[in-house]
Amino acid sequence: MKEGCYECFSSVFGGGFRKNEPTTPSIMSNNVSVITKKINPKGEIKATYFTYTKPATFSPYEQECYYNVARMIRDHGGEAIYGWVLWESDIMIEGEAHCLYKDLSGNVFDITPRVSGEEKILFIEDSRLNISLKHIKETRFL
Repeated sequence: MKEGCYECFSSVFGGGFRKNEPTTPSIMSNNVSVITKKINPKGEIKATYFTYTKPATFSPYEQECYYNVARMIRDHGGEAIYGWVLWESDIMIEGEAHCLYKDLSGNVFDITPRVSGEEKILFIEDSRLNISLKHIKETRFL
């Protein structure tokens, strides 16, 4: 945002302009309960916090979870875990499709850094998501 724009918007809208970007919900709020029920109205859903873990063998791309997980699977085996990352701000809550990496020992990791630098995510697994990594597996990894 250009210098002075925030002050301009803030004065025009009576201070109603918000600088806050959505972030990981810090508690299991009512908003989190509402969105988890929308994801799976008939079942029990468990939301779990994951901390970003940088892979030792390569530098993952920001916001490219499918590519990063496909590369880990190609290099080390394992599988993809599909679901949703929850983001919450003062005015909304949203789910963003996301992919985690599960190693051969069954440990699950979030290996994708975020542009915002956020280290922790709130993740809800959703096995109904069927995202193909086939086109990514054919990609030449640099």
